[in-house]
Amino acid sequence: MKKYITIGLIALLTIFVILIGFSIFHKARSAQAHDYVLVYNASGKKIERISTKKDITYLSNHIGDVSGKQNGFHKKAPDNSQIAYHYAMYQVKPKYKIDMYVYKNSNSLSLKGLPFISYGTWRTDDQLSNKLHNPSDFN
Repeated sequence: MKKYITIGLIALLTIFVILIGFSIFHKARSAQAHDYVLVYNASGKKIERISTKKDITYLSNHIGDVSGKQNGFHKKAPDNSQIAYHYAMYQVKPKYKIDMYVYKNSNSLSLKGLPFISYGTWRTDDQLSNKLHNPSDFN
């Protein structure tokens, strides 16, 4: 009888440990289950994490519009340009990363990691440029 009780307790404990493990694993996976953007300043220090659906959609739509334009496309950054911000944009499903560089005193931005083009620089409108030069306005 003691043998069955011991086996039953071990089985119950094993099931309990497995359930806790699945719970921890699920929480770890769900923490990165959504697209997000990390923003770095000119010296490479992370200053912002953008993860709200509204802000991700805004960036995705506007950057998609800019990169889809033939007008204003250049293969390299403007002469004497200095990076103000680096936006590292992460798409979770499928796993993908696009780097965007916003330049000081300019409406230009460069995108790296684009399908087919790989790298390019575009001019943006004032509204998008102002938003990108103020990453703390997101969230």
